[in-house]
Amino acid sequence: MENRKKHKVVFIHPDLGIGGAERLVLDVAVALAEKGNEVSFVTNHFDKTHAFQELQDGQFPVRVVGDWIPRSVCGICQALCAYLRMIFLALVYVLFIDKEEKPDVYFIDQIPMAVPFIKWTGGKVIYYCHHPDLLASPPGGRLKKIYRMPINWLELKGTSLADIILVNSKYTASVFRKTFPQITKDIHILYPTISASYQNDIENYNKIKTINELVPEIKTTKDQVIFLSINRYHPAKQLELALSGLEALKNKLSPNDWQRVHLIMAGGYDPQSSINAKYFIDLVTLAREKNLITKVVFLKSLSDDLKVDLLLACDCLIYTPINEHFGIVPLEAMSAAKPVIACNSGGPCETVENEVTGFLCEPNATSLAAAMSKILDKNNSTKMGNEGKKRLQRYFSYSIFVNSINDVVGTVLNEGSDQSKEDVGSEMNLTEKEVGKNENVENLSGDVINLENAEMNNDPVEQIKKKSEDSVGKKDSLSPQKEHPIEIKNSNESEEGNSPRVNKVEKVEITKTEEKSPIKEEFQNEKVVDEQVAEESSDRSLVSNQVEPNVSESKNELLVEGIMEPSLDRNETKSATTTFLQNETASNSPPHEKVELADEALAHDV
Repeated sequence: MENRKKHKVVFIHPDLGIGGAERLVLDVAVALAEKGNEVSFVTNHFDKTHAFQELQDGQFPVRVVGDWIPRSVCGICQALCAYLRMIFLALVYVLFIDKEEKPDVYFIDQIPMAVPFIKWTGGKVIYYCHHPDLLASPPGGRLKKIYRMPINWLELKGTSLADIILVNSKYTASVFRKTFPQITKDIHILYPTISASYQNDIENYNKIKTINELVPEIKTTKDQVIFLSINRYHPAKQLELALSGLEALKNKLSPNDWQRVHLIMAGGYDPQSSINAKYFIDLVTLAREKNLITKVVFLKSLSDDLKVDLLLACDCLIYTPINEHFGIVPLEAMSAAKPVIACNSGGPCETVENEVTGFLCEPNATSLAAAMSKILDKNNSTKMGNEGKKRLQRYFSYSIFVNSINDVVGTVLNEGSDQSKEDVGSEMNLTEKEVGKNENVENLSGDVINLENAEMNNDPVEQIKKKSEDSVGKKDSLSPQKEHPIEIKNSNESEEGNSPRVNKVEKVEITKTEEKSPIKEEFQNEKVVDEQVAEESSDRSLVSNQVEPNVSESKNELLVEGIMEPSLDRNETKSATTTFLQNETASNSPPHEKVELADEALAHDV
């Protein structure tokens, strides 16, 4: 395993900004570089002031191609433009650059349009599917369907040509099969991990700060219980569920116990995004309506240092997204030995062990409040946190991630030790006899998800259910049995306990008991052409009209009372009155200085 041949690996990614997808590909790059491989990036857009530290420091060379092509046409057709930008990048690379650099393998994610061009030159391709792109676009009318048809077809064909397809969880594997029943080749699960630098920060932390030092609005008291929510301020993250759960918890507790409880809602906030701005205001309004404003502190765009401080100082993480593809934040909490309360769907079902490392709840206030009430027992929460840290090291550690991705590269190039080929290759080529014995593996590409109770507007799988019913039926009768999604398993890992990495893939059941939310219903009625790139819209004028009644204007800034913004210095926090929207026409400073928190967006898709 250690005598690996060194390879040249080129990453093709549409936009090297700050987000979960970018964090994942960067972690893959670091993991490959640690084993001596030569790594470089090719992208449509790269801004050094808005990137992760490894790229700011120039750890990997970055080549930008096609940034001059517009991202949209009059604010629409973002998906089409994204595909055109990637096609241009691929053509330029294979015609003018590929012969000079001669990469051994390409790592492509998000937009698979580069795959056919790379395969045309005989290149080897690993494609990482974070989630099918076509599911990021909300359903629309006839024109929308006509517009999406060629884009969806290109995604299907591009993905199918990859030599190896990776996904981030069993849940995403099941959604992949439902979305692309025509793709019958194996898919493999490569779980994301926490970066080595982040884990070192946690392990080498000298002194845990008090909540009062980090958030002055919360006075340090004996036996206080701090719940922490970390997510982007976006409707898809279901943050209103945390507020509803807190309200229900209030009704369950005695006055004395209620005095102990506080909630910190911290999230990525892009001042350029009208969706972020409106959703943030709606959450603040909802907290006031529920008379929780004195119990909730809102923070925007945490620095990595402050995020570590808060995770170490809190008592429990609340993670509210429903059907999240994977979710890196629960792993970050587990690294800090904190229990996790999450919805019983998607990736958290694989990372959180119910009633051992935290709680998996139905997406409603009653279920969430019941779990939160158990965290008030400090002995119980401490025990769960310690179990979570053990689980992280056992199944999602950085060392497992490094070995797994290097095994994948060796496999696609038909190289590596006999042991590594056995670990990866044998799972890629399950015989029909083995599949017959392993009913759960077969279920993953068939009836994995219970769709009967799913709601069209909420479940991404349900959005394509009707379109794929006929295709699924054909696939079940035509696809060879050996082609089923499986996992890449490290040769040294144990199969004991509740392991997400064992060969058998457990059946995933997803039920919907979600309460209706006025915030969510409002956002479902909005027309968004492509959610994946909606937050990149340049139309900032939309934000200025989305200000709640309790807003005052001063010095060309809009201020909201009672909301706190974290300082970029880990030792400081700013006052409770927070600037959340900037009047960009009033300043001549560069964008990264004018919007001071824009470049502090959270890592790992926070």
